[in-house]
Amino acid sequence: MRIIPCFIFTELILHYHSYGAAIALQWALDAPGEVLSLMLLEPCLIEGKEFWDLIAYLKDLYERGESEKTLDLFFSGLMGPDYPQTLNAVLPHDACKQALADVDTFFQVELPELKRWSFTAEDARHISQPVLAVTGSESSPIHRGWHNRLRQLVPHAEELIVPNATHALPIMNPRALAEGMAHFLAEHPM
Repeated sequence: MRIIPCFIFTELILHYHSYGAAIALQWALDAPGEVLSLMLLEPCLIEGKEFWDLIAYLKDLYERGESEKTLDLFFSGLMGPDYPQTLNAVLPHDACKQALADVDTFFQVELPELKRWSFTAEDARHISQPVLAVTGSESSPIHRGWHNRLRQLVPHAEELIVPNATHALPIMNPRALAEGMAHFLAEHPM
């Protein structure tokens, strides 16, 4: 999960992915004058217990000291079973090693905070900026559900479906993502 703010003068166009997209939504609520537009890649708009049941299973593995197996299952769920090839094609050779080193932060800090956060229909009514809702054509039902929830809560959001990509769409098809984002920015200039 990566946070990539794009600073332009003193105001922001936010391009955030997954957990970072939830942060971007909160930022737009807390400081709407600072955010010109939002490009949200499958934000964590979690409903129901399916996701949290999966996380509970992974957390149990993690707490038993099986961090490598935990990450293997997690990355497989995000990107599919060929995730090592996907990651190795675009990231530094030690990216998985770094993810393993950072697993404590994920389970001890990020997930508990995500579980406490919510984005309601009332919150969504306050999002007036242009929004690009992005999903991968091959994303899992959980991630597609997050995308669909964003589209439901923010009906003025435009949609971009990145072909041949799962939740890891920024690394699986960066060209299609960049082209779609460029088109959105051209349609919504500062």
